[in-house]
Amino acid sequence: MMTLDSWCDGNSWQIERRADGIYLVRVHSKGYQGQVLPDAVFTFRPGDPQYSFWEAKYQQQNHRKAAPR
Repeated sequence: MMTLDSWCDGNSWQIERRADGIYLVRVHSKGYQGQVLPDAVFTFRPGDPQYSFWEAKYQQQNHRKAAPR
């Protein structure tokens, strides 16, 4: 049986914040049985139910990048 986990890696995603405040989330495809689908791309605008979740993830991502090692 094919599941979502067969096609994409839920731990492999990128978040971008566009100049207009919209968050673009890209979930990378990992392929399944030799077939590779394009990455899944979602956008979240202010007012969307999941907007604050992705805004927090974006801030965490940027905080980790800025933290000294």
